[in-house]
Amino acid sequence: MHRKWVSCRQRKAKAINSLDSLNISKDVLRAEWAAQIKEQTKPLVRRSANLANKAIEEILALKTTIHSYKTDMIRLEEMLETGQYEGDMDAGEATTQHEELQSKCNRFQRSIDHKRSALDVDGRLNLTKLLNNKFLQVRMNALALKRRIRSRLTQRKFELDGVERAYRHSTTSANKLRVHAETQIKRKEPGIQNLCKKYNSLCAELETLINQGSAPRGAVIPHIIEKEGLFQLDVDDEIWQDVGLQENDFDGEIPGWLGDDDVREGIKSLLELDRCEEEERRLCKERQAIQEWMLEEWQCVSEAINACGMLIRFYRWFELIAYIIAL
Repeated sequence: MHRKWVSCRQRKAKAINSLDSLNISKDVLRAEWAAQIKEQTKPLVRRSANLANKAIEEILALKTTIHSYKTDMIRLEEMLETGQYEGDMDAGEATTQHEELQSKCNRFQRSIDHKRSALDVDGRLNLTKLLNNKFLQVRMNALALKRRIRSRLTQRKFELDGVERAYRHSTTSANKLRVHAETQIKRKEPGIQNLCKKYNSLCAELETLINQGSAPRGAVIPHIIEKEGLFQLDVDDEIWQDVGLQENDFDGEIPGWLGDDDVREGIKSLLELDRCEEEERRLCKERQAIQEWMLEEWQCVSEAINACGMLIRFYRWFELIAYIIAL
């Protein structure tokens, strides 16, 4: 326990020094960590014939909302200009509402731009005419399928890495378990290869639609996934690229947990600090349990000693009585 306590205090001090050097508040780091969890644990999109229609309908709904917000903003601007306010509203409240509506319009516009980039369509096109568009449906399904392939490959890589680490410190029985686990992991390879085959078929279908002129202006043919070296997951592999499918997964700027080295390092230090505090609480409870156990054991030993002393005194009185009777 002493060794664990010293190690915990050292790691805690190192994490605190790291957080102090980064000069980023814990609230910001926790918010970035929550955003990272939300992004990396969200369920994968499944293929469907209505993926493109759903995205288009969401864009149209956002456009309608923005239009209503702008109408309210114009009304507030007229109030500020004329000085005639509705009900109990004053200039400060009108200004605050105007700023809130402007912020919502900007946020919704970024969302629209993001969804348009997912569809990869020209902003001048009429989205209503793109409903039930064959090319968009196939491309959205191809993107969903590629993300699933990428997820399956990443899971397989992590599973194999875990097995390889366990192999370095394993016994004979553990080696048998490792071989069995590795065999089960490699049994997933045909399923991943089948997904790649389906994805390449969708890419060929997209190429045909583009050549036929059935695709929106500026559409690009996605790159197919080569089966050779598929499971190596090199940094420059085609599996990481979404050319012709989607330019960016995020609205506007790259999030801090992904693109800011200081935020990434801060999240690691914050999580290390949380684990150290949990370890301290656990060790304190374990120390308290040991102390309570020791007190209970000492009380039992003391009672046993006292009981033995009474027996000894009783035995001596018995000897004395027996001696007197013998006389």
